[in-house]
Amino acid sequence: MDKIKVLHFITSIDHGSGGTTTYMKLLTEGIAKEVDITIVTGITSNPVRIKGARIISLDLSISKLIGFSMKIGELLDELKPDIIHVNGIWELPNTIIQNSAQKRRIPVIISPHGMLEPWILRRNPHKKNLALSLYQRQSIKNATCLHATASTEFDNIRKLGFRTDMTIIENGIKTDEIKMKQSWKKTGMILFLSRVDPKKGIEDLIDAIGSLRDVFKSAKIIIAGEGEPDYLETLRKRAEALHIQDRFVFCGGIYGQAKWDLYREADVFVLPTHSENFGIVIAEALACGTPVITTTGAPWSDLKKYNCGWWIENGAERLAEALREFSRKTEHELEKMGRNGHHLINNKYTAAQMGTKMINLYHSILQKN
Repeated sequence: MDKIKVLHFITSIDHGSGGTTTYMKLLTEGIAKEVDITIVTGITSNPVRIKGARIISLDLSISKLIGFSMKIGELLDELKPDIIHVNGIWELPNTIIQNSAQKRRIPVIISPHGMLEPWILRRNPHKKNLALSLYQRQSIKNATCLHATASTEFDNIRKLGFRTDMTIIENGIKTDEIKMKQSWKKTGMILFLSRVDPKKGIEDLIDAIGSLRDVFKSAKIIIAGEGEPDYLETLRKRAEALHIQDRFVFCGGIYGQAKWDLYREADVFVLPTHSENFGIVIAEALACGTPVITTTGAPWSDLKKYNCGWWIENGAERLAEALREFSRKTEHELEKMGRNGHHLINNKYTAAQMGTKMINLYHSILQKN
């Protein structure tokens, strides 16, 4: 039986692009044995290597969009994909490739990856409302299927009035390659690991530590992730203003084995985010046996349900309360939470499960079309 041909479009698979790049890598490598995958993406300086796919990098700059449109048409005619899977919204190339595909009657899946969440829509609202009115609303309506990664994302999309067919497929990670920590004796490390961006709520972490300076006198708060230099400087100055700059280490992007070592060494992983459609870093930390503190901006009510972390409202005060509660946990209690989290990920959020569900989605769309 011939493999299904799927062309994925994602504007970037750069190391600094965050969770969507990780998702693209994990999904591709998980389904490549059964799906013929081509990834069309933008040209970047530090792309992630993805096994199992043909990678085509194109110039996505505004001045090159006419050439991009022509190139996409040529690619679709040459490759003849069965399905186009568009990752992300708002960018014009996403809509260009969708329109080109649907002119050729190729079904299109859109994965918004959290870009229709309330917090995101409140950022630059005039620009987003303009995009919705000009092209984005119609693109979403015209899609064959929308892919949400959590029930909260599904509900938020429906609240916007979109009635396009939609399915929920949770993200997953390759748990078979992740080693769980063997000790829960406190090291004094609190870890944030993600793209350093205002969306992630790092200001709340700095303010919370500032209010708990007597509780975390010798703590090291690791801020691991790439970000804009100006924004990083504002975070450093915020810590300096609270006289806790000696407790924060801004170490830039950490990848490979060094990343997994950080997860295992940390006493707790903190992601005080304003908005996540999933939060792969949360799953990674839990798989390593490290308890997690995150916000209701991320769809992780399982942290409370399975006793493997704290799921709190946004804000420095609520975060401080959770950190204070964490500080009182014994080594035995942290081990129990860590093992609970490890089991949760193995049972519910594996890349294999994600891949199987996505392949089933592709088959169901082709059967309908």
